[in-house]
Amino acid sequence: MAGNKSLMFVPLFMCMLTFVSSASSRHHTGRSSYEPHLDLIPGKETFQGNHIFYYMYNITNPDEFEAGLEKPMFQEIGPYCFKETRRKYDVKKISESAMSYNLDRYWEFVPELSEGHKETDEFNIINIPMIILANKLSAKRLPKAFNDILVEELSEKGETLVRRSEELGNIIYYGMNVSIYTEILSDVLQGNVPPEFSDGIFALLKGKNGSSEGTFTVRSKGKEMGDILTFNNKTKLEYWGGDFCNKIDGTDGYFFRPGVNEKSTLKIFYPELCRSVYLKWTGEKKVDGIKVGKFMFPEDMLEDSEVKSENQCFCSKPIAPTNNTREGCLKKGFVDYAGCKQESPLLVSYPHFLYADDEYREKLVGMKPRPEKHESEFLVEPTTGTIVSGVRKFQFNVKLRPLDNVELFRNTTFMIVPVFITERRMIVDDGAIDKLKQDLKKLSEEDEKPVIKELDLAQNHEEKKHEDQDSNVQSDQPPSEESAAAEPEPEPESNADNEIDTSNESKFKSQSVTKNRGSSSSFNYDMFPLLVSSLFAICIRLNV
Repeated sequence: MAGNKSLMFVPLFMCMLTFVSSASSRHHTGRSSYEPHLDLIPGKETFQGNHIFYYMYNITNPDEFEAGLEKPMFQEIGPYCFKETRRKYDVKKISESAMSYNLDRYWEFVPELSEGHKETDEFNIINIPMIILANKLSAKRLPKAFNDILVEELSEKGETLVRRSEELGNIIYYGMNVSIYTEILSDVLQGNVPPEFSDGIFALLKGKNGSSEGTFTVRSKGKEMGDILTFNNKTKLEYWGGDFCNKIDGTDGYFFRPGVNEKSTLKIFYPELCRSVYLKWTGEKKVDGIKVGKFMFPEDMLEDSEVKSENQCFCSKPIAPTNNTREGCLKKGFVDYAGCKQESPLLVSYPHFLYADDEYREKLVGMKPRPEKHESEFLVEPTTGTIVSGVRKFQFNVKLRPLDNVELFRNTTFMIVPVFITERRMIVDDGAIDKLKQDLKKLSEEDEKPVIKELDLAQNHEEKKHEDQDSNVQSDQPPSEESAAAEPEPEPESNADNEIDTSNESKFKSQSVTKNRGSSSSFNYDMFPLLVSSLFAICIRLNV
């Protein structure tokens, strides 16, 4: 009989274990009942806003630099603020768990946030069109004499290594006059002028304002919600020299998967960088009363491929055949655009060459990296994956290098020349913050109330049972000799009475009483149905 009664505890014990496991899981991973959703509706457009702040580098000693007398000296000037609007359109449901959309971007100058700076402010910058032309000529492996004639023709018409007094708006969006380059390239390339020089103008973001960034297919539900499945109908890129570098990994950077924590790695695919990037948890903050995780780009993301071998596939292809496996590879701190934009001299780094190899800073004057000022930062609410605040900072540079078959660049010192910094700040309005607070409050109430209610119910039943039995409970102290003598002797076949321990350690405790027949432990089985029903109710409410 004792064995059969012991079996009665098995379902109760299993339910208690499940309850503890469930409660622990909820506490550790966040609100398990949260069901994320994409802000995408088939057939409707959605809009997202950013502010992009540009900080330009002005070369303050162009004459001395061109003459080889001094290192180039740079002065950072800014900010120049542009409002960026991202329009998602042609939204379509591909399957039960996938949606697709196209993405356009629009920019508009915002004078009131530019601290007195104007689009018409002038700068001395490295002559990017000339460097692009020299790289294309070198890649064509044309006779050196022919290349020299072309470059000499440019020099006679006033082109120099530094372009002087160029307006900010023309450098970034509207275009600098490069009609002379268009004429030369049209002759050399038999009318096949590269798009950078079409219409006789050149700008770093030429043709991008109002243009499509591409077609995205994303996961629309589940744990991988928001992850990009394809970009322009491709599951991977084709720019780089390996699968790791060509992987399309992560979201578009406007939200992340729900349930993030200090062990999470957040991934973003940036088409403009031709690659995916990732962020690591670095601490916690509070924003308007909301607890958030702080995520930043890790220092080793742009590590030298000799130190971090998986970055080897990000090395650009050499212009000429070579047996040097390091040809085209830079040291720590850069993304080389030559890998995804053919023969492009552009490079991306963190501002002021933050975390880059010292070699690159030593060749010029004016780089003053400061982590607290130049690092990117994303503040993410862990339960929902919502970005409460985001600041992304990159610097665009030009690679200046010697070219054996172009006389003007034959003896050039290899260096990386900064052009401008972009600081993209996500716009999160007060309404969005208020809604996030409401959602979190609702999730907290939904998840916590059922557990508390059932636990209180069970405790009330137990306390009431305790009160009803108080008069029948025997003392924990052994009886005195007088009281023992006054009490009748128990029948030999009877069992020891159960007692309730009112200490904080336990509500119920089986007492062992030594009798003539030895010692044994027993339990008040009249209470068992109550315990089972109370804990069973908890299990049902928790769906365990």
